[in-house]
Amino acid sequence: AVELQDAYAFLMIAHEDVFAQARSAYEPATADSIDSMFSQVAADFDSRADSARVSAAAADIASALGSALEGGSMMAMDSDSEGDVLSEEEKRIALEYVANVQSLLMEAKSVYATDPDRSLELVKSAYINNYEYIEDEIVEVGQGELGSRVELMIRDDLTRAIRAGSADVPDMIDEVLEEMEVIAQVIPEFGAVAAIVLAVSVAAAVGLLSRQHALAPVR
Repeated sequence: AVELQDAYAFLMIAHEDVFAQARSAYEPATADSIDSMFSQVAADFDSRADSARVSAAAADIASALGSALEGGSMMAMDSDSEGDVLSEEEKRIALEYVANVQSLLMEAKSVYATDPDRSLELVKSAYINNYEYIEDEIVEVGQGELGSRVELMIRDDLTRAIRAGSADVPDMIDEVLEEMEVIAQVIPEFGAVAAIVLAVSVAAAVGLLSRQHALAPVR
């Protein structure tokens, strides 16, 4: 059940790698509720619960994330923009690209073991179609050295490792994601962006689950 394993990987990445970063952006009660929903889905996987039940539970998580993001359950962000280098529109666009890079890299990590060619395509898209468009903004906020380092990690090191079939690729992607989190934090409203990435990850998992007709053990 490759698709099931991919869905499980999406959900675990969304919960353990992204939600941990986005958690502070939610009201405590909402964060606790979403945490519990993730834990329940994991338990359903382990117990081989009915696929329809797991799909519905994953969809509920995506819905909860979206509802909180749209209004009501997100913590207020600091709106003091005095001294900002980037305009609000530039920040919005840059944050969208950051979210895209993170989402694509998480997907690349989840499919690498079963489809390295697809993983390479996703990494290339993360760089060519997204990261390249925020390089100037990263320099403008005084993080040029960080931006150059991440560029080399994605464009050179990661693509080379995927082509070589290296077992280090998942760890390398994690390292890039950590650096992308730093980039996201130097641009305001990181919490909301992390929530968007989280919703994308869960939605991807829901899409994979919807194609399942029966659950098998996740190994």
